[in-house]
Amino acid sequence: MNKAFFLQLVFNASLLLSLALIYDLLAVRWRIGMALLWRIPAGIVVGLVGVIVMLASWKMEPGIVFDTRSILIGVSGLYFGTVPTLVAMTVTVVFRVTIGGAAVGMGIAVIIASGAIGIGWRHVRRSHLADVSWGEMYLFGMVIHLAMLGCTLLLPRADWWHVVSNIVLPVLLVYPAVTALLGRLMADRLKRDQANCRLQESEERYHNLARISPVGIFRADLSGATTYVNPMWCRIAGLPEEKAMGFGWLVTVHPDDREDLSQGWQETIRQRKPSFADYRFLRPDGTVAWVMGQATPEMNAANQIVGYVGTITDISERKLAEEMIRASLAEKEVLLKEVHHRVKNNLMSVIGLIKMGEAKAKNMAFGALLLELEGRVRSMALVHESLHKSESLARINLQNYIETLTSHIRAQFGAERDIRLQVQAAGVEVDLDFAVPCGLMLNELITNAYKHAFPANKPCSEKGTCEIIVAVKNNDGELMLTVADNGVGLPPGLDWEKSETLGLKLIRMLCGQLHGSMALDRNQGTAIHLHFAHPAGGG
Repeated sequence: MNKAFFLQLVFNASLLLSLALIYDLLAVRWRIGMALLWRIPAGIVVGLVGVIVMLASWKMEPGIVFDTRSILIGVSGLYFGTVPTLVAMTVTVVFRVTIGGAAVGMGIAVIIASGAIGIGWRHVRRSHLADVSWGEMYLFGMVIHLAMLGCTLLLPRADWWHVVSNIVLPVLLVYPAVTALLGRLMADRLKRDQANCRLQESEERYHNLARISPVGIFRADLSGATTYVNPMWCRIAGLPEEKAMGFGWLVTVHPDDREDLSQGWQETIRQRKPSFADYRFLRPDGTVAWVMGQATPEMNAANQIVGYVGTITDISERKLAEEMIRASLAEKEVLLKEVHHRVKNNLMSVIGLIKMGEAKAKNMAFGALLLELEGRVRSMALVHESLHKSESLARINLQNYIETLTSHIRAQFGAERDIRLQVQAAGVEVDLDFAVPCGLMLNELITNAYKHAFPANKPCSEKGTCEIIVAVKNNDGELMLTVADNGVGLPPGLDWEKSETLGLKLIRMLCGQLHGSMALDRNQGTAIHLHFAHPAGGG
């Protein structure tokens, strides 16, 4: 192997790589897949690089020169395609013809073979050129330069052995490695170019989506100053884009919301957390737009916050609907309160009429019946009075209701009687459908206890205090109502399930209507338990 030839080839390959870097700068505009108008100039540039390479070639003998044009043309075919490579081949063939000599046929054949192999390899690889490996590029270089050695058969017979014996090792050792290196440079350049294209497409897609988005989009830097707003943001806020930049957007925020919103936004910036807020824009034309704003930190590849991106959604129609619903609910609350008030007043009028009847009644039994009737009507009136005074127009607190009911019963039978009454119903609430029959049943049970449990104002044990306990418990939706006393108890022969007295019949009827059950406990006085599996609104 000729040492001077080897060194000249290495120098020629280095020149080719440096020229490839120059082409890499030009390739920013001359990309793969470019229009035909730009492919021809790209081919001319590649051809000129080939001319420079051939000017720095090693001259073995007059007319017999060796350089790295095979690498250049092969890589051009692989990465630049058919048209640029054909143009480059034409330029280099013309220049090789002008050089002349005994090896002109071989030189032209090497150019044609290298270009054909590169173009063919490109069509096999198609869209995966950026993923070409070092091994494949080395194989690609080996194929081209085996073809180059085959082209030596076009040399004159007298020069063939002399030429081949001097170039075979450098061509097989240096040329494939340089081909692989140049190919990888072009693959990396193509990969970067494809990444840039994807980035540009992504940015264009983002801008298009932002432009046609039905919500307002904004971006802010790390200090919270606005750097971008989309057209919908400008339409919602009624502010041009240039005036929204920085903190100019605060000018159009409603004065009543501005301070709170500004403080909330600064707090978001300090804590670097997502932000959510409903606020108003006061547009230049005087109209008000309610918006739901939200923003979240924007992260870079190193997971560092570089700013904020957010949206505003026009919720003016929703706010208007909410206001109408609130006004309607307020109106209905007033109406319901008035209904309960009037029902209570009407029932109190009925009670007044009953009292007038009691005053005129000469028959003691008839007077007692009127008194019981008054108690029943009062229990219903108390339900509507409780609802009228309550914040809730649908539910009644049984603790308060029973305490009020028992105070009226105590006054009816004489507060001077030494009977202690306990109410244990804290936290239990029921709705109107359950409260009215429940009140009637409680009225009957408590009244009966007052009337019959303590005939001598003493408990059954003759010791201690007379006591009536009203307890209501709610166990997972099941309501247990108990009225117990420590009095003398029911008469031994009384069958309470078949008793025809009005009070017990009324209790059995109402309990059945509510799908409840009754149980009697005669130990230590009388205790009646009412159980309701699923009372209306029990809670």
